[in-house]
Amino acid sequence: GVVVHESCAAGLPLILSDHVGAASVFLKRGENGYRFQAGNQKELQHCLEDLMALDDDRLWTMGERSAERSFQITPEKWVDELFRLASGVPVQTGADD
Repeated sequence: GVVVHESCAAGLPLILSDHVGAASVFLKRGENGYRFQAGNQKELQHCLEDLMALDDDRLWTMGERSAERSFQITPEKWVDELFRLASGVPVQTGADD
């Protein structure tokens, strides 16, 4: 997850497999990258081809969306989450992908 977060913070479009847990937080398909089924080389190839076919403006926009999504997890939010977990408050999910 840290590498995915760092890639977002660097403003890079993402290509992630469905086995990457951090994808649920950082990847919005088509907005800032692509997802493929792990082990499916054809899907990965398709994602790479789609990314390479994008014009510079679209790549820039995808990178900006990644950078924005990187702010979903900050040191302050991690501290809040650790305190919440330690206090036994139930987990709330809200993944949008």
